[in-house]
Amino acid sequence: MRKDIEKQFLKAYKFGGVVHDCIEVLRYRFNLGYMPNAYNNLSDLMKKHYDEILPNRIKVITEAFDESVITMYDCPLIEEISNNLLEFKTIQEKEHYIHSLIVPFKELSDLLYPELAIKKRIDNELFENEKDRKYWSDIKDFNNVIINDKTLTTKQAKKLVNDNLQAIDNLAIEKKEQYNRLNMISEHFQKIIGKPNNEVEKTLSKFNKLKFMFANRLDALCLNNNIDFIKLQNEVEIYLKHRRRIEDIYIYIGTWEQTEKYINELHIQKNDKEPIQQTKEKSQIPPPQLTKKIKIDVQDYLFIKLKEKNFIPENTNFNHFCFVFGSTPIPAKEQPFKPIKWKECKQSLRMLLLCDAIRNKTLKQKEIKEITKKFIHKNNKPFTFSSNQPKTTTNISIMKHIIQDIPTV
Repeated sequence: MRKDIEKQFLKAYKFGGVVHDCIEVLRYRFNLGYMPNAYNNLSDLMKKHYDEILPNRIKVITEAFDESVITMYDCPLIEEISNNLLEFKTIQEKEHYIHSLIVPFKELSDLLYPELAIKKRIDNELFENEKDRKYWSDIKDFNNVIINDKTLTTKQAKKLVNDNLQAIDNLAIEKKEQYNRLNMISEHFQKIIGKPNNEVEKTLSKFNKLKFMFANRLDALCLNNNIDFIKLQNEVEIYLKHRRRIEDIYIYIGTWEQTEKYINELHIQKNDKEPIQQTKEKSQIPPPQLTKKIKIDVQDYLFIKLKEKNFIPENTNFNHFCFVFGSTPIPAKEQPFKPIKWKECKQSLRMLLLCDAIRNKTLKQKEIKEITKKFIHKNNKPFTFSSNQPKTTTNISIMKHIIQDIPTV
């Protein structure tokens, strides 16, 4: 089994690799450590490490990195992995091997998608924390509290209960603050990757794009081997991409129909149900789309920012959102489509839909009015597209900033 190309490619993403170096430098430059002000009061030696040594090392490694192993259509990296898969006899062995190819991306996954694995872990901790709260809150009889075979006095028992409840409150606050900071850091890195301004930022952006290319090619290879790449990501809670889109992978399999067939076979095998369609309805004339096709990083950015700034509800379905913003087909298990609730003024939605970054310039005005039925207003009434009404309000100003920061392709 040969792993020469694989090892060189994955080395860039492992701890201590060039991607890790980029993240470390940018954490230092923008004070994005896990703890606030983590990079304050550094010694001169450490400042030199971040200001000179790491950037120089990043430049040297990046110049020597052979990206053609993944960017070429006849992809040497995927060919090597494909040959290795042939040496395994069972599906479990093949899946374990694919797991090993996913694991090196953990740092980048946690950084860019804290709302997935990290939030799940924090939610589990908070769930256990609430169970502890219920236990201590249910203690009402302070005359029969026994610790280490010793009955506490009423005063001691009350203090013990109050101390534990206070510790539980503190832990809940700490975990929520931790997640909020990780989310803030993630958004900052998303902006950096979308609009890089210097060599270190451009290097991180480049390796993130290569990661997506690798994920799509590996997903296609897995489908050819009857392996569910998305399931394997979920098992290890490391994500190279959010979801599978046929338009991203069918070129590596052959045809749209063949790709759809392979996906359906996975679902039949897993659920013993009818095939799940993950494509558009086939028709001679496809329905007009509200936006042009946009990249997954743009969809991720808009989904996060519009929720954060209260333009759409926190519980908005991500698949339905991507159907409206980017024309991504909705998986069958997420159907039927429900209109997106728009909580702010109609002018703010008009600004977003007509901005150059996402606008479908082939749409006619009457088609736009028809398609905006994909939205409902905050009062749950059907949405009608407003005429242009320039005005200055807080949410209009916020929308301008959101549009300005949309990642460039």
